[in-house]
Amino acid sequence: MTNWVTAAIVLVAMVWLNHFPNTLYWVPYCALSGVIWIDCYKMLPLQKIKEIVDIDTNDILIAVVTLVCTLWFGTKEGMGLSFAFSILLFFQERNKPYFYELGRIPLSSFYANVLDFPNATVTNGVLVFRFAGNLCFQNAHFLKTSVHSAILRYREKQQSPLYYFILDCSEIPCIDTSGVFALRVVYHYLRDNHISLILTDVNSTIIKSIQRSHHLSPLIRNHCIFYNVFFAHMYIFARLKFSQGDRSFIRSHLDYIDEQGLNRIQFNGINWGTLNRPLNDEEEAILKNWEHFDLSEPVVNSSKKEIEPEMKNSGFEYYCMGLGAKRDNKKTFFVGFV
Repeated sequence: MTNWVTAAIVLVAMVWLNHFPNTLYWVPYCALSGVIWIDCYKMLPLQKIKEIVDIDTNDILIAVVTLVCTLWFGTKEGMGLSFAFSILLFFQERNKPYFYELGRIPLSSFYANVLDFPNATVTNGVLVFRFAGNLCFQNAHFLKTSVHSAILRYREKQQSPLYYFILDCSEIPCIDTSGVFALRVVYHYLRDNHISLILTDVNSTIIKSIQRSHHLSPLIRNHCIFYNVFFAHMYIFARLKFSQGDRSFIRSHLDYIDEQGLNRIQFNGINWGTLNRPLNDEEEAILKNWEHFDLSEPVVNSSKKEIEPEMKNSGFEYYCMGLGAKRDNKKTFFVGFV
């Protein structure tokens, strides 16, 4: 029965269209275009496109540019233009890496983005800054501008002097000559503004580049490179106690946060020159024998395994705080010159 109904409808349509010969001429074109549109619609995974939009807008932007250029100019031209557009987006992302301020997560020795952890502990007078990306020619200038803007934001928010700028290098895999020059500019900019630069989580490649730089070698000689941010804070805490004439902290304090969660690092308007004066022999000996060095943390062991094999023949030796103590059973956390 269905076949007869279909045949009748087709017969009536053909008789009716016979009175409009021009219309019959365009029927094959319309039918073919309908088939093409249906097939193209099936080729578009709308659910996956929606997922891409939610994950990364740059990817969907590349897809839209590819589709429009292919339909407008042709297959080869469209693919070529979309490839060039992808390269431009790639360099644009690498020119401005992500950077953020770190704070200490309560009840731990780990540090994370203060925007993700609003209750993270931040030390007044100390700014912990993480730069996520290669430090090379395309973003060397961005490091200088981002450091400058971070210091300005700190001063506007804290309304207090900044004594130490800790640059967390855990997400800087490599550095080239332009990056070394940018780091040198940052170092001198901070020194001119009475701010000490400290580097943490530095891999062996960056340490070797710093060693070869004439202007950055003071970072190693002046004990300014540490395995992690926590040890850098402990060094600042020791410096603060030394400037106050206190030597008793070595027998009681293994953390700069006390049991009530209060920060022991309180500068209280201390002079920057007094805080960063050269350590005498007694203070160096105290730091070398401080019980804090016996603490064992996974980050120390993993960093040591990563750096030590490459340091054996590169003119480096492990020292406690870089103060001349040979390697022994204690956990060392500073790399210094022999």
